[in-house]
Amino acid sequence: MAVIEIGLKGNQHVRRIPSKERVYAQLEMKSLFRLWERAHKDEPDADYIRGTVPQTSFLPDGIIDEEKYKLRKEKVLFIAKEAYWFSPEDSKEESIENAKGTMFWHREVAFGKVPETIFSKRLSMLANAIFTGNYYTINKDHRVLQDVAVLNLNKRGGFSYCVWNTLETYVYRYRDFISREIQMIAPTLIVCCGNGVRWLLDKYIDLPKNIKVITVSHPSYFALSDAEYLRQLECSVQEHPWIPRKKEKIDGNSSSDKKGIIFDTNKTYSEDATFDMLTSGKISAYGEASRFVNSFSMGDYAFYYIKGRGIVAVGEILSELAITSKYEGDKEAYKMVRMIVPEIIPSVECELCAISPARLKEIVGHGFYFASTVKKPYLSEAECHDLIDELKTIYMK
Repeated sequence: MAVIEIGLKGNQHVRRIPSKERVYAQLEMKSLFRLWERAHKDEPDADYIRGTVPQTSFLPDGIIDEEKYKLRKEKVLFIAKEAYWFSPEDSKEESIENAKGTMFWHREVAFGKVPETIFSKRLSMLANAIFTGNYYTINKDHRVLQDVAVLNLNKRGGFSYCVWNTLETYVYRYRDFISREIQMIAPTLIVCCGNGVRWLLDKYIDLPKNIKVITVSHPSYFALSDAEYLRQLECSVQEHPWIPRKKEKIDGNSSSDKKGIIFDTNKTYSEDATFDMLTSGKISAYGEASRFVNSFSMGDYAFYYIKGRGIVAVGEILSELAITSKYEGDKEAYKMVRMIVPEIIPSVECELCAISPARLKEIVGHGFYFASTVKKPYLSEAECHDLIDELKTIYMK
C-alpha cells in the first residue's frame, strides 16, 4: 500500500500509512465520481449549460483529509453553488483545454499548494470559529481546511457569476449523485454558502434529519466585514436572527430612517430573474436599468414587485455597496438582502402570494408611478411595516 506524505517535522518528512477505512472511503468516492463524470459526458439535451463551459468538465470535491475529518466531533461540510473555473471570454477550445486541469482546489489550498483567495480565507475563518466556538477572533489559518469537507453542487464549474437556470437544472438532474455524496461525507453540520444553496437542498436533496443546516452569505461577498460575517455565523449556529449592524454617522448619531422601495423584478427581461433574486438573497437590476439598485441604502426595505401580480416578497438591504456581475450575457448590479417575507421561498413561482396593486393603494392611501423599475414615491418606514404585516398575513393563510 502506498504511503502518503503529510508534512514536515523538523527536517524530517512525516509519513503515515492510510488506514483501510480511509482507503475504502477514498475508493468509494472515486467510484461515485467516475460514474458522475461519465454521466456528464453521456448527458443528452445539455442545452441548459450556458456559455463555453465544457459538458465533459468535472471538478472533484469532498472530504479534504479523511483522517483529520474523522477525528473531529463536529463534522463540517461547506456547500457552495459551483466553482469559478471558466471565463465567458474564453473560446470553446480554450475552455476545453482549461477543463483538463481541473482539480480538488480546496484540498490544494488546505495544504498550501495553490494561492489562497477571499473565498478560501473566509472558509478558513468560518471553520476556525466553528471548531473553537470563538466568533470574535479572526483566524484565517488555512490548515484548518484539512479538517472539513467542501461540496460544489454543480460539478462542471462555471463563471464568476451563477446562471440560475443552469444551476437548478443541474441539481435536479444530478440530485441522486449529490445526495449520495452528502451521505458518504456524513456531516453533522452543513454550512450553505449563499441563500440559494439551502433552497436547492430543501427542494431537491433528501438530507438525513440529524444534520444541522445553516446559511451564511457567500464567502466572497466583500461588502460584509470579517467581524460582521462572524456575527452572521454565530447567529446562524445559535439559531438567532441576524440583523446587520448599521454604520454610525460621523457625529455619533444613528443613520437616517429607513425607507422602502417597490422594485420591479423585470420578468419581461428574464423569466428566471425573480427566483434568481429570491433564492440568492439579493435585489437585482440589469443592463441600462442596473443603476437603480443604488436607490437603496443599507437598512432599507426592498419590496419585490411582479407586474400584473403585485408585491410578492420583502427583504432588508444588507450593504451600501452594489456588486456588478453578468446575467444572461448582460450587466447585472445587485445588493444583498435579508429576506423577511416569505421566510421560506416556495418551490414554484405560482405559489408566491401577493399584495395586489389595488390592495397596495388601500393600505398606503395613495398610488404609485408603476412605469419605472423603481416605483415612486418611496415608502415611509411606517408604510413599510404596514405592508410587511399584510404580506405576513397573506402567507399565513
